[in-house]
Amino acid sequence: MEAAREEARQKALEGIKTAGEKDWRALAEWLKLTFPEHRSGYNINVSASANAHQGVVITAEDRKRIQERMRRIQDQAASKNT
Repeated sequence: MEAAREEARQKALEGIKTAGEKDWRALAEWLKLTFPEHRSGYNINVSASANAHQGVVITAEDRKRIQERMRRIQDQAASKNT
């Protein structure tokens, strides 16, 4: 009976972890259940922040590299048209 309960527990934990791919709250629950030593009382010690961005975030270095590449492509296209 104990082995069956552990198997069911593992299956449930895996389901919660999989659900966490779409919702961070499922992962928080998975952490609470999987790592009880990191909890204080009934709370889990997790800090997170979310920032909504629309568009792509890139580094200044990547931006410069992309701009240089675009200039080369534009120059090549212009030279083919002349």
